[in-house]
Amino acid sequence: MQQFIKRKYNKVNTKGVTLVEVLLYVSVVSIILIAMSAFNGAIIQSRIKNTTVLEVEQQGILATQAIAQSIRNAEAINSPSAGTDDSSLSIDLPDDGAPTVFSVSDDSLWVERGGSVAVRLTNNRVIVDELLFENLTQDSVSDTVRIMLTLNHRNPAGRNEYSFEKTYKTSATVRQP
Repeated sequence: MQQFIKRKYNKVNTKGVTLVEVLLYVSVVSIILIAMSAFNGAIIQSRIKNTTVLEVEQQGILATQAIAQSIRNAEAINSPSAGTDDSSLSIDLPDDGAPTVFSVSDDSLWVERGGSVAVRLTNNRVIVDELLFENLTQDSVSDTVRIMLTLNHRNPAGRNEYSFEKTYKTSATVRQP
């Protein structure tokens, strides 16, 4: 019995946690939290970049499609004249008293239909860097216009994830009646 009592009191109490173990656990948890924070930051930057690209893509596609559709529905191209290019396009649409004009003002693409108030085709998150209409008409039978539109995402802070530019090129031909 004495040996049992001696053994019981001579054993070291192992139910507690040492300082080394606490430091080890804290460092492992810290490393995991830092890795998760870095991963989360990368995901947020990627999401912002994807949103920026999507915004420019949508605006460019919608603008070029609207211009091309208007050209296809036009009766005639007023300007630019055959073989020249210009930063604005004037076309005659059926049932409009005045020409329809596409142009750039205040870094945005605008359309003025039939002499009415101009309407913005691009939103304020994109900048129209360049708009060029080239009249490719070689004969008086079919009027064809090449459209070149360069859009840039508005980036006042100069951050990389908000930086994106794309040039859209298409052409359209006036449908003959």
